[in-house]
Amino acid sequence: MTTGKPVLAGWRVLTIQSNQLIGFCGLKYMDEIDEIEIGYRFLPAFWGKGLASEAVKAVLDWALEEKHCTRLVGCIHPDNQASKKVLSKFGFKKEKTVNVAFIPDVPVDLFVYEASD
Repeated sequence: MTTGKPVLAGWRVLTIQSNQLIGFCGLKYMDEIDEIEIGYRFLPAFWGKGLASEAVKAVLDWALEEKHCTRLVGCIHPDNQASKKVLSKFGFKKEKTVNVAFIPDVPVDLFVYEASD
């Protein structure tokens, strides 16, 4: 969580060459689990190119430095090994399984990042 109001921020991800919208990354407050989630989505043609890692790093750095977040989560479908790898790379660890409205009928893995002092 943060020391103030929940953070809500999102950025479009565009290609440098053509300015094509290829995805997004950002933070949103999830009332149903009382957490701030880092989320991202990319067009399938851009998977496996390191773009999710680049976007997560930028948003994580911003959340820590500018918004002083001390805890962030990522809700990941249990079959999405690539997203688990992305968040794990930045110190997120699986804490538990939760149910969320945006992935109905499938409990998701809740990965957690705890800022160190």
